[in-house]
Amino acid sequence: PGPSGPGPSGPGPSGPGPTGPGPADLGPDTPGSPSTPTPEPSPGPPPDPAPEDRPPESAQDGDDGLGQVPWPDQPLPNDPEPDDEPGPPPGPLEPTITAGADPTCRRTHWLSVPHRTLTGHEDLPGDLHRFGILTADQARQIATHARRWIATRTPAGQIMLHGEITLYGDPRPQQKAIAKAIATIDASDAREPHYRPSSTLAARVRARDGTCRWPSCNHSAFGSDLDHTRPYHLGGPTKAGNLSALHRRHHRIKGLPGMWLIQYGPGRLMWRTRTGAVYLTQPPNYDI
Repeated sequence: PGPSGPGPSGPGPSGPGPTGPGPADLGPDTPGSPSTPTPEPSPGPPPDPAPEDRPPESAQDGDDGLGQVPWPDQPLPNDPEPDDEPGPPPGPLEPTITAGADPTCRRTHWLSVPHRTLTGHEDLPGDLHRFGILTADQARQIATHARRWIATRTPAGQIMLHGEITLYGDPRPQQKAIAKAIATIDASDAREPHYRPSSTLAARVRARDGTCRWPSCNHSAFGSDLDHTRPYHLGGPTKAGNLSALHRRHHRIKGLPGMWLIQYGPGRLMWRTRTGAVYLTQPPNYDI
């Protein structure tokens, strides 16, 4: 056809557009549609509980309903049997400790108690190594089983007695042994010739310190190492004024580079750590 003939077949610019749904035909879940908030369903009444979950009728009326709850047929594992009778009252402390002790372990423990408690002038508690705090009456009872005594003086000036207790021994009078220990409480701090202290000196230092002399450590001195504050190979003497009780871990930390320690009084230590912090520690006062 010529130029005056009809053009290419198909809709013109004014005809309908491409076949497909328009924006108004898109549903609310179709991508690209305008967001239409979906109303949330209003909360209805809660479902009725199952019959086994419902409280008793008395509890629904305001009562706690404890009287209506049946007890189980079998007692719980930790409940006593209904027919069990109450046991006997607790007996003396010494037979209790002896019965619970392991015959294969060490049979002596250290008792620390104020002197005025043993004389009856005060009722301050005592402390039994590996067992804990004792009342004044328990401390007096345990003290009759001591095999030896060591007397020390606290920073406040109170006389403390430390007895090595034999749990499997018979009670014996202790007045002479205690008087002998108090007589040597202010004895001169003699220097011993060897690196390892004697058993008497070691017991005296551990009794004086009570716990590890590391800041805030409560490990018992009777289970700790004895450390020369000034090292022995650098001229540090083996005597009470140069020895202190240190837990094994803290004993090793003390020897690290940058750690500094002096003993400016019996059992009174000044620590300086590698960060420059300074700490002071001293034996306990036992003024409970």
